[in-house]
Formats: sequence, C-alpha cells, structure tokens
Amino acid sequence: MATTIQGRVRGTPTSEIFSGDVQRTRYTVTYLINSDSPSTDDDKVVLETSGLPSLGDTWVGAGGSTDGNASVISMRARQDRRRSGTWLVDVDYDSDIDIGQGGQGGGGGGGASPTDLSPELEYDYETIELEAEFDAFNKFLTTSAGEPFPDTKVVLQRPITVVVFSRWETNHPAVVQQTYMNRCNSTPFSGAGEYSVLMAGIRARLRPVIGTRLWWTTYKMKWDPQQWYLRKLDIGSFAGSVAAPIFKYVDGRLVDSHLDGFGNHVGGGHGAAIRQFRPYGIVDFNTLGF
Repeated sequence: MATTIQGRVRGTPTSEIFSGDVQRTRYTVTYLINSDSPSTDDDKVVLETSGLPSLGDTWVGAGGSTDGNASVISMRARQDRRRSGTWLVDVDYDSDIDIGQGGQGGGGGGGASPTDLSPELEYDYETIELEAEFDAFNKFLTTSAGEPFPDTKVVLQRPITVVVFSRWETNHPAVVQQTYMNRCNSTPFSGAGEYSVLMAGIRARLRPVIGTRLWWTTYKMKWDPQQWYLRKLDIGSFAGSVAAPIFKYVDGRLVDSHLDGFGNHVGGGHGAAIRQFRPYGIVDFNTLGF
C-alpha cells in the first residue's frame, strides 16, 4: 500500500491584531493524497505520506515564499466521499505558537517535542488587603495599656509578586488543577521558603496535534515573603487547660486577655503569642519541574 501527494490547494492566510501591536497570522493548506489501497489505508497512513510537512515545520508557500513565524500546529486527514482513493489533508499553521523545530508525527519531521521547551515566565504584582493585629515588625496593635482597640479593624495593604508560568503539557488540566490549585508549597520552591507561594489559578487551552493532545497550560502563583499563614493574637476569655475564666475585668469589661500560646494568662497586656493557622493545603511544587 502506498500514498502519494497529487496536488496542493493554495491556502488563504488570515491575519488579526491582538495584544497591542502584535500580529498573528494563520494558514490552512490542503493537500490531495492518492491511495492505491483505499480499503486498507487509514488516517495514520495518509498522515505519514512522504512530502507532507511535520508538526513544527514553518510555512512555505506554493511559490516558495516563507513565513518563519508560522508553524504547523495540527494536521487532519479526511477521505473524499465521492472517490475512496482520494484523501485530503488539512495542515494548520499559526504564528502564535512556538513549538520548536520539527516535532512529532507527520511525514519526516523530527526534533524536539513542544513539552521539552522551557516555560515562559511573566512577572507582575498585585496589592492585597489584610486585616492586621500587629504591624510588619510584630508590634501588637493595642492601646498603650495593652488592650486591643475596641470595635476597630485595621486593614493593611501590601504588594506581592505574581509569577505566571506557561508551557506545553500532555497532562489533562483538571488533574493538575485538583492537585495544585489553592495550595501552598510544602517545601522551598524556586528560592521561596515553605508556605510562601500560593497556586492561585491554573488555566489551559487544547491544541490537538498528530498523535497526541497538547495543552498550553498557565500557572498563576502568588509570592508572599511573609508567608500565607493566617496569624491571630492569642487573646481570649479563657485560660488554662480546664478553660478557667480569666477574671480581670474593669466595670464588667474584659481588658486583659493575652495568652502565651499554651493557654496561660499573660499579665500586663504584654507577651501575647501569635498563633499561626494554615488556610491552604500544601503540596510539593517542585514536582512540577519548573
């Protein structure tokens, strides 16, 4: 059984402007393929026809013109319903995709897989608001007598670093999301200490290619050098292992309720411990291989 290229239908490029002044060009070229064994040849055989481009090849026009920014992102074979021995192969090119030289599948390509490329990185920032009980130097926000300010919420604004990693993956994004999203790093990661990086979101879009399915996957991580713990002053109305009430009141109002982190009352309004809680689960981000 053998398949051969019989001709090429001239493709019409389409262009669009996006992200400011960046231009994106797409091409679709259709090849006519003849099969001498129409009853046994299938899509795989047709896509391996000698002379067809490969995944990652750059666009070459019928007259020899080229577009080095546009690469093959997918190939589809379909049999002509009227002539069983004739197939059509649609080859899609896109200048928005950088999937390396060569690729997998096709009729004689080869080279690096898109998943072998280094991830793209983007750094940004955002400002978060936190209800604070102490300042950046761990000084308690209390009156001069050591009493928490009554009915007052102190909200602090703090800028944090946002890092976006993007790369090609074969893993289904739902699995990746369930594993990493809304979790913090359990071990040091990319120079950041434990519990300092929050996986805020994971997005992906599908690009079907020959023999596999590739996902352009984007990871949004938020870096906080002060870590993502929820911190609260150890203040309450009870102390001791048996929850004995603290009995220092002034005019029926509790004014001194600081604890030392072990349930023991601290007098004088000084020395209250800071309790840390983990609102997010943990996972080892190093397993992502960035």
